[in-house]
Amino acid sequence: MSILRFLATGALAWSLVACDLGSATGVEPEPGPALVSLTVATPSLPADGRAVTVVRAVIPAESRVLPRQVTFSTTAGAFAPGTADSMRATVTADENGVAVALLRAPAAPTLALVRAQAGGTTLQDSARFTPAPADLALLTLSADSAAADTVTTILVRAVIPRTSTLAQRSVTFRTTLGRFDDDGSVTVEADSAGVATALLRAPGAPGLALVTAAAGNTVLQDTIRFYRAPPDLLALTLAADSLAADGASTMLVRATVRRGTARTPRSVTFSASSGTFGGGTNEITVPVDSSGTATALLRAPADPTQAVVRATAGNASLDTVIRFVRALPETVVLSADSFRVPAGAGSTLRVTAALRRSIGTVSPGATVHFSALRPDGTAIGWFAAETVSNTSGVVTATFTPGETDYRGPVRIVAAMQRPGGGMVQAEMTIIIADPS
Repeated sequence: MSILRFLATGALAWSLVACDLGSATGVEPEPGPALVSLTVATPSLPADGRAVTVVRAVIPAESRVLPRQVTFSTTAGAFAPGTADSMRATVTADENGVAVALLRAPAAPTLALVRAQAGGTTLQDSARFTPAPADLALLTLSADSAAADTVTTILVRAVIPRTSTLAQRSVTFRTTLGRFDDDGSVTVEADSAGVATALLRAPGAPGLALVTAAAGNTVLQDTIRFYRAPPDLLALTLAADSLAADGASTMLVRATVRRGTARTPRSVTFSASSGTFGGGTNEITVPVDSSGTATALLRAPADPTQAVVRATAGNASLDTVIRFVRALPETVVLSADSFRVPAGAGSTLRVTAALRRSIGTVSPGATVHFSALRPDGTAIGWFAAETVSNTSGVVTATFTPGETDYRGPVRIVAAMQRPGGGMVQAEMTIIIADPS
């Protein structure tokens, strides 16, 4: 019995030792997963570049992963927050093990594979980005053609539909010809019905303009043709084609403008390359009267010349030519420094001819023909040092009787061409006396 009891006791002791050895060298149980769920709150979003959905992942409490962070990634769209939107974002879980990120839709439709990774665990889900509704439904122009006159305006209208998810409901208008604003474009807030309007001002040169309206994910286009505007100035007329260059004569200059349009000029600017208008200048701006006519008085210069007269109004200019012809005298007044001159080659008499007009002065440079005649009509003596008329219309000459036996009266005659033809002349009588 003692042997049996010993064997039994030994077997029990071995059994206990074996149990202790097994407990010390056995494999520990596997830890739980680092992530237990990944969900995309809205699995279908419009691909408008703006829509967002919440992506949520959970780290269970028993997970031993450190740090307790989840890295999200996507094959389309972008995550926020972060220093910048990215297709990858790492988020620290809260005290409940929940990590949340915002996934923003791309601008093009696609299917995105969304992943969450923590420790050795990766979960995935998907998000479908469907074609986004348009942010603009309509673009219209009030006309398909207009005059290129810099004045005409065209109403441009764009509509943002109610299905648009735009936060800022505004439309940007642009054009390749003409202008909306000083820089050629303008951004307009839409009204409560989603309508945005702008005025396109016509250019000054003809052409085809491409007009665009942009809002959110949509750009619409239309065209308008700007044709050459009819001239705003219809006619430029002068009362005559020539005028005496006497520094005083005037001529009526008349311009006629096109009426009945939004761009009808209110004034006309006249200019002349020679001569003057009111105020003594070579340019003047005058208003247009109710008949569409503007008039001005052009005053002649004192020197003969040919001048270009121009009228400018709106988009047009017209030119014409006027000749300022030499102003001839209407009368001549003769005088001398003495009425007696001794016979002899060394005796002289200074004769002055003053050329006169009822309006203005005789053009400088006029030539006078002097002659000296005895009562029987025969010539006597000679004239020298003859001048042409100065700006005051004065001509001088020196008469010498020469060696002659004649004593008595002599007619001094000054003659030159008369305006309109013929001759104008004046005469005076002097006495040839004996030498002293």
